[in-house]
Amino acid sequence: MGFIPREARWHERPADERLAQQHVLIVAPVFARLRSACTWTARHPYTIVERQDEIGGTGTSNRYPGCGVDTPNHSYSFSFGARNPWTRYLAQRQELLDYLLKVVRE
Repeated sequence: MGFIPREARWHERPADERLAQQHVLIVAPVFARLRSACTWTARHPYTIVERQDEIGGTGTSNRYPGCGVDTPNHSYSFSFGARNPWTRYLAQRQELLDYLLKVVRE
């Protein structure tokens, strides 16, 4: 987040054994229930902190008018599978949830 100045890039990639010892904390991910689709999580120990058990996590529990994301849709899209025909640049809640459910079904 930039609070402490530091070089965040590797000058040399750590060995797989060392990376496997790093435990990662993932807080409230929108795609928490899709983690098995991610090969990265299969290789690294992690903990997900999410209050919802359903697809979409806490982001889908909000239901106020106009609820949506403030990050471009491509950031929420998976690279595998068919390209999603988003209707807007910043998806609203239901469209994002529909996309997640479609990915789970496929």
